[in-house]
Amino acid sequence: MTNNIEIDELLWEERNEIHISRHAVGREEVEEACERQVDVVAGKYDRYMLFGKTKEKRYLTVILARVAGKTYYVVTARDSSRKEKRYAKEKEEPDT
Repeated sequence: MTNNIEIDELLWEERNEIHISRHAVGREEVEEACERQVDVVAGKYDRYMLFGKTKEKRYLTVILARVAGKTYYVVTARDSSRKEKRYAKEKEEPDT
């Protein structure tokens, strides 16, 4: 069984866009990964580690902080590590 979160809005600032660009990840890729969630793990302080996949089948790990309701701030995003990718592939639905 996988966990997902409902996201109505991702909050972006110049700061977090610059930060994810250092990991060679773009805003559009983060949004795709959030739409194509594989699994989500809850962390401390209302933060979530989301494992998702872009349309180009790139696995990303996105850290989100809940702001209010279904609105989240993108803390960071990067390519999933080998271990995270293996975990995501195990959780993934067969048709994705």
